[in-house]
Amino acid sequence: MRFDSEIEKFLSALMDRPVAEKEQEALARPFISAFLAGDTDPSARILCDHLKNRNSESISLLQEKVLDISRRIEASQEMKSLLHGMEGGFIEPGPSGLITRGKPDVLPTGRNFYSLDPATVPSRAAWRVGRKLAHLLINKYQEEQGRIPENVAMYWMASDIMWAEGEQLAQMLFLLGVEPVWKGGRVKGYKVLSLDELRLPRIDITVRVSGITRDCFYNCIELLDSAIQEVAARDESEEMNFIRKHSLQGSSPARIFASRPGTMPTARVSSDRSPLKRWQHSLRAWT
Repeated sequence: MRFDSEIEKFLSALMDRPVAEKEQEALARPFISAFLAGDTDPSARILCDHLKNRNSESISLLQEKVLDISRRIEASQEMKSLLHGMEGGFIEPGPSGLITRGKPDVLPTGRNFYSLDPATVPSRAAWRVGRKLAHLLINKYQEEQGRIPENVAMYWMASDIMWAEGEQLAQMLFLLGVEPVWKGGRVKGYKVLSLDELRLPRIDITVRVSGITRDCFYNCIELLDSAIQEVAARDESEEMNFIRKHSLQGSSPARIFASRPGTMPTARVSSDRSPLKRWQHSLRAWT
């Protein structure tokens, strides 16, 4: 719940002041314990004088969420499924992932799990984390170098997509000043944030892609590459768009690099620029 902001929304609806992230977790624990114990409205006891509004709808929604997760945990049958599978029986499929990353749908455990639907990457929870990672990166660079970085190099591994739902992808998109667009939990594209919304320069990126990312998640590569190309073509000042600045200085528009499929990293990939092959144009050999 922490990663999909359920607690933040819940406390904002009830309390008379903003709540820091660490305090959110501390307040969430007694609410969860109370709901599991059968208390339907512990808000006055837990929040005391800070209770601004006894929002019964928010309380009921959180209670149902907690009880649903509890029921899913109780329904987990890992040993039973293991023994049933060893006997040649059918094991119901289900998604994999971490519940602490805002994925309660991985419960109950004990199912024959598959990795993920690549079209859901980055998730909304990963987008929140990715934005924070980008701000932390920029702040650390400013502290050490006294300025905002113009280019950031990334090594992009498949674990980012398979385990973290695209937190690093979200970080790279935010550095570019681009936000994913979701429809029903699936990523349908992106929108380029205005500089007023971003309140930061668009930072150039250079990405080395792992072989599994290249082979299994080309849709994520296409999303990132399309965003890079569009941001580089925007008519903005060089001081606020470092990708455009470097392109005008003569750098190649390619920002994503990888080994050619089936070869060692020595040959260049075809520079086919057709829309369906755009990602291949950017997947140049890493030399």
